[in-house]
Amino acid sequence: MPAKPSPEPSRGAARAGARQFRVRWRDVVTSTQEEVLAAARAGEAEGLVVAADSQTDGRGRRGRRWDAPARSSLLASVLLAPDRPDRMPVAAGLAARDACEALAGVRLGLKWPNDLVAAGGTKVGGVLADVVQTSAGPLVAVGVGLNVAWPDTLPPGVTDLRRCSGAVVDRHRLLDRLVEALDRRASQDPATSAEDYRAACVTVGREVRVDLGGGRSLEGRALDVTDEGWLVVRDDAGGSHAVRAGDVVHLRDRGRGPAAR
Repeated sequence: MPAKPSPEPSRGAARAGARQFRVRWRDVVTSTQEEVLAAARAGEAEGLVVAADSQTDGRGRRGRRWDAPARSSLLASVLLAPDRPDRMPVAAGLAARDACEALAGVRLGLKWPNDLVAAGGTKVGGVLADVVQTSAGPLVAVGVGLNVAWPDTLPPGVTDLRRCSGAVVDRHRLLDRLVEALDRRASQDPATSAEDYRAACVTVGREVRVDLGGGRSLEGRALDVTDEGWLVVRDDAGGSHAVRAGDVVHLRDRGRGPAAR
């Protein structure tokens, strides 16, 4: 379906820090992430932001669908040219968290690798980062989905910023905060980002099961997140494993009661 201009105003050009951002707010897109990736391959420079009221084929990690009722969520993708593309998943999670705290006053946790969760582990949003190689060098498309104000019915294990804060959150203003935070976090000292991520990560210290793909999984206690964003898990035999990518389930901590999922 072709994208149409939104009846809500576009921000047009916006400056945040050292980068100049060009915001395109759509009524409907297939996927904000796919539109930004296609633009990067066609020669678009750093700073493109595509946001939409709704998506017909939104995508999360590992190609999963990201579905949300129209105008219920902030759905946006941002094109960046960071010095360290491999660090953008960490930076993106922190930036989305920063934006929610700055505008809604809600301090969310980060569930490794890419979820933003409220108290009790209910999911508020997620991030993903796709690297695309261009003639000018690698660019990163950072995709963010944040539940802002869903209708009365929410899927199990999911909540939104309105329910967390008790207030109405404007999606345009939230996008402004997100872009500002991404600009800052993309240029931040990696050691500082890593320390901030560890402090915000609700997975560290939990008993977890990590789906590694291909029918393989790992169970144990999550001990740490490395500076590169890898999850360190100690298995029951005492072995330590650094996991670069996988899907995590928070298990019931042995002797510690139920854990957030």
